[in-house]
Amino acid sequence: MKLSVSTTALAAAATTAAKALTARPAIPVLAALKLAATGSRLTIAGFDYETSTTQEIGATVHTGGEALVPGRLLADIARLLPGHEAAIELNGPMVEITSDTASYTVHTLPLDEYPSLPDLPAASGRVDAALLRAAIGQVAPAADTNGQIPMLTGVLVQADATHLTLVATDRYRMPVRRIPWQTEMTEPASAMVYATTLQDLAAALPEDEDGTVDLALPSGKSGLFGVQFGSSRITTRVLDAEMTHWQRIMAAVAALPITLRVQTAALAAAVKRVAVVAERAQPIRLDMTAGRVELVAGTKDEARARDRIDGDLTGTNDALSMCFNPAFLASALAAVDTDEVEIGISAPAKPALLTPATGGEPADSPLRYLLMPIRPTS
Repeated sequence: MKLSVSTTALAAAATTAAKALTARPAIPVLAALKLAATGSRLTIAGFDYETSTTQEIGATVHTGGEALVPGRLLADIARLLPGHEAAIELNGPMVEITSDTASYTVHTLPLDEYPSLPDLPAASGRVDAALLRAAIGQVAPAADTNGQIPMLTGVLVQADATHLTLVATDRYRMPVRRIPWQTEMTEPASAMVYATTLQDLAAALPEDEDGTVDLALPSGKSGLFGVQFGSSRITTRVLDAEMTHWQRIMAAVAALPITLRVQTAALAAAVKRVAVVAERAQPIRLDMTAGRVELVAGTKDEARARDRIDGDLTGTNDALSMCFNPAFLASALAAVDTDEVEIGISAPAKPALLTPATGGEPADSPLRYLLMPIRPTS
């Protein structure tokens, strides 16, 4: 195997493929990336039995062939190469990588021990890349990625004939994001996908405005969720879990009697200022009155902070106070992509519903973010 390739393309492809590698592989070859040079393409693939990533980039191939090299090391080397082009050559059990003044020699691993990559399932539909990237960014942070309950570590990707819906929860918050997509599906389909896998996918998606992504939802016994965009292909085994209760929960907060409308950026900035004195597990309290919201954090015995912003409280003539986890409130506000946010409220101890203030009904909003209040501290 002998080829030359752009260092920029090599670094991007190796870095993306390396995200499929586990930190503690069951067998050594699962820490490797497979290089395959043929025609005018270099394919870089990673696989850990759960997730596979395949990246194809243009290359000048002098001699075709395959090699298995340590994955994270290759990604680190590729990011540090000083020139515009890299030469890669397989010499016996070693791969030599040269670019400008820098050269590296890397030991290969046995190709015959590397497992076969799963086939990419047939596409179920197509979605705008920018919309999908934004939706993942709004929903995935709410998953409990360190938890022991499988359902809470994943994001529900649910599809019908016109829309994709993404849902995640850690039992304290639940964002629901709906985006349009194109499909010929006649029956609904869904998959529970690891939140971290979707976040890695979002980071790799194309940033051009016209970019699209083909998604493959599991069918039959495949158990695989597939993604293809450009020359990138990703598969991941779906979680054996279901999230069947989210629609019932959202239906219960479809029409809340009290609404607070505020500037999204103003509230987010005030939360950040006040939260600096909130110790672990301490809440931020929102004291709401007509025309004003006061934020309070801290305790009488320790540091204490106050701030206030303008706000429009409707549906009640009484002052109202609610307490929230400051990190969760900040995350919910970061998900809102409009100048103003509406917070629907029924009672101080009941869940609040954040939606973009667009003039429509909250139940019809493309983003609904349910947030549980917490008990106040003294």
